[in-house]
Amino acid sequence: MPRKKKGKFTTAIWVLGSLTVIAIIVGALSQSEESSSNEEIDLQQAANTQEQQDMNVELVKESIYDVPIKTQIDQRWYVTQVPESEDSLRTLINTLHERAQERREFKHHNPATNIYIYVYQDEDTAKTEQKGADWLGMSQKSYSDRTNKVTINANRLAKMNETPEIRSGLEAHVRKQIFEELVKSEERAREGADKKYPDPDDWSENAELNSELRQKYRDELLEKHNITDSQMTEIIVEGLSEGFH
Repeated sequence: MPRKKKGKFTTAIWVLGSLTVIAIIVGALSQSEESSSNEEIDLQQAANTQEQQDMNVELVKESIYDVPIKTQIDQRWYVTQVPESEDSLRTLINTLHERAQERREFKHHNPATNIYIYVYQDEDTAKTEQKGADWLGMSQKSYSDRTNKVTINANRLAKMNETPEIRSGLEAHVRKQIFEELVKSEERAREGADKKYPDPDDWSENAELNSELRQKYRDELLEKHNITDSQMTEIIVEGLSEGFH
């Protein structure tokens, strides 16, 4: 019996089936490649994190400006361990600069034309400082510079390496904490007096209550920190003269 020819409909189904199989295979290969790529990224990130820990630094913020005229890297770091000397801090900053200069993922310029590295004494300062003199050290390389220039804040580094100064029988960080708590307590006293006597005509009652609340909160701080009124006065004088904040 003569063989029946396949119809156009049967042929179309066969073609669609073949394309489906090919699509499944391609999808599986793509997933495999993506998974492999993600694993490489994860491993690289883990390696970078471990390297930062070994160097005793943590990255707080990075900004990238990749435009035709320049490619700029801005980084803010803080140290997790106080550098022993200016030389060790300089070596650390140069290493961070070299790592940034080795990067080649940019669209317009590889390596980056402008690199600015700022290293701070702690995380809070690194987050809030606007590239001012509160950094421990910094490195800068602009478009026309052949090499980077490192600047060290020697005075700030020396203070970090000093043994905490004892005044009024208390270390510096404790005195600062007490001063800050006192300032906040005085704000509470003012707010409490203003809430009860908001009318300007009641200024006398407002001032009297403000004074009572200030003394009450001050006495609470004396008891909380187990210090005398004389110690508190010394802390206030130091805080105003040294600019505790």
